[in-house]
Amino acid sequence: MGAVQLHELGDGNAETFSTEDDFAKWKEGLWPKVFEHFAQFDTPQQKEKALVRRRSSILHSGVEGKADAHPWIIDDSGLVLAENEENVPQYDMNMRNYTSSKEVPIKEIIELRQKTGFGASTLEVVFDLRGTGLTYTTAANFAMYPVNNVSNVEEFAKQHELDLDRKFTFSRNMEYRGRPPKTPFPTGGEISFREALTNFIDLTGAMTKKTLTGLIPLCESAEDKKVL
Repeated sequence: MGAVQLHELGDGNAETFSTEDDFAKWKEGLWPKVFEHFAQFDTPQQKEKALVRRRSSILHSGVEGKADAHPWIIDDSGLVLAENEENVPQYDMNMRNYTSSKEVPIKEIIELRQKTGFGASTLEVVFDLRGTGLTYTTAANFAMYPVNNVSNVEEFAKQHELDLDRKFTFSRNMEYRGRPPKTPFPTGGEISFREALTNFIDLTGAMTKKTLTGLIPLCESAEDKKVL
């Protein structure tokens, strides 16, 4: 219908849980192509405005600024923000769902496979929703938020020399110049390392490219920072 393709087609693979990484890789080349296409139609005044917008876009993408600065600093105390305050914490979709979730008792767990060898298992988990105010219909979305084992939490704390009873909160790092970050998880005025490691940090899941990318600013060695 007369459209012009500006950027290559991007594919996301939900089966391997890499959709977010696939999108991040695809969008790296999007804005340069958009700027390049529309620049050919700009007047000199519009080109100057476009240059300003491009600088702003690059700045907020984290390309400029202090490369090693992490968005957050661990502080010993902080303020509990009200819902109507301008600086109310912003979370990603999973954490927003978590903060509005409810504890629901499990009524029954049934193994549906006749043979469960080689680690294969299909469980039917029946939840008791009575009195929770929740409803479930066919094809509705449902998520489970597990907690880490006490032994894993204590082992992690030992390896990293953390005091599990120490309280902390997040403060913005003023040296960070990238895209405005979302708050990792709710701390209120403060939360203990034990609570954080038990409820909000995946200690046993498979390492992903997204996780490694997030760890780069914390690396001290230049060789470690080049791992990706």
